[in-house]
Amino acid sequence: QVEALESDGLTLKNELSHATRQCRQEKDDKDAGHKALETAQAARVHAETQVEEECEKVRGVERELDAIRTQCQEDRQDKEHACSARQELQEALHVQEVLLKRVREEREELMTSQDALKIDADAMRGE
Repeated sequence: QVEALESDGLTLKNELSHATRQCRQEKDDKDAGHKALETAQAARVHAETQVEEECEKVRGVERELDAIRTQCQEDRQDKEHACSARQELQEALHVQEVLLKRVREEREELMTSQDALKIDADAMRGE
């Protein structure tokens, strides 16, 4: 009977050792799971931070693009105004040239008439 009790005690001791190892393994697995979860959460927070930083960079680039678009539109309007002013100046210059030509023609006519009157006046004095 002592041998049977010793055998039962040895079996129980072996089962206890096995259960203890199994319990430690489960605890190690649980700790590893918690550590993996913490690592994953930290990685998620880091990734979210990086995403937010990249989004802010994108928003900054979008603001710069908007400023460039605005400047381009203002430059286009300035160019249109300059072209319009240039066209008006060209038209005014053309009008001025036409008027100058007309003034020269009229002056030429007056000079011719004046010369003719002088000739007539000289001829009258000579008579």
